[in-house]
Amino acid sequence: NTAYINSNNANVDGSASTLADQLPLHNSSADCWLAINGKVYDVDGYIALHPGGANEIIKYCGQDATRAFSTKDKSIPQDHSQLAYSFLNDYFVGNLADVVSGGQNSNSPTNDAQPIIGSSDTTPTAPAPVSYTLTAALVAQHNTPSDCWVTANGSVYNVTSYIRAHPGGVSAITAYCGADIAAAFAAQGHSANASNIMASYKIGVLGATVDNTTVEAVNNNSVNTGGGGDDDEEEEDDD
Repeated sequence: NTAYINSNNANVDGSASTLADQLPLHNSSADCWLAINGKVYDVDGYIALHPGGANEIIKYCGQDATRAFSTKDKSIPQDHSQLAYSFLNDYFVGNLADVVSGGQNSNSPTNDAQPIIGSSDTTPTAPAPVSYTLTAALVAQHNTPSDCWVTANGSVYNVTSYIRAHPGGVSAITAYCGADIAAAFAAQGHSANASNIMASYKIGVLGATVDNTTVEAVNNNSVNTGGGGDDDEEEEDDD
C-alpha cells in the first residue's frame, strides 16, 4: 500500500518536512503512527486486532516504539516473532528521514494527496537476540497467567500458551507461575504423555544461557495436547 501524509509539507522554518516531523502528529487511536527501527508504520487499522490488547499500541501512537516492540515492555526482553515483523509490511509508511508532501493519509489517493518520497525497502529487520541466564530469580518474575514460567527438576518451562488448554483447570498451573511445580506435578500422578507435553514447553535448564528468540519460539508454539488416547481419558487432570 502507498501511504499519504495529512499535514503540511514544510516545517515552520521552511525546511522540508520528514516523517520524523510528521510522526508526533499521528498520536491517537483513530490516527496512529509509530516508528520501529527507523521505519514508520500507520497502525490505526490494526489496533483492534492486536492480540496483546489495543492499549499496548495506543500508548505509543506518535512515538518511537522500537524498544517496546523488541521487548514487549518486559523487564526480561521478549521480542516479537518473525511473523509479527512480517505483519509490519502491510502498515509501512516510510523511513523517518524520508521527505514528504502534502495530502491525506490513505490507502488510496484522495484529493491532492501525494505519495511520500522515500525508500522502497519496506522489509523490517529484527534486532539481534538478547541473551540472559535462566535462574530461579528470573523465573520468579514470570508469575502471571499472561506470562507464566515454571521450574521442574532443574528445567525451566514457559507454559503461558498451555494454561487454558490444561484439562485439570487453569488454577492448577497458575498457582505455580514463577515457582517450582515439580512436587505438584509428581503428586498428581501424570502420565508419560503429560510429561511429553510439558517437555514441549521447555526453555532450557537452570544456569543455561538462552536468548529471547528461544523463549518466543516456545511461547508461539501451537498448544500441544498430546493427541488424546486412552491414557489421557483415564487421567482427568492430565497436563
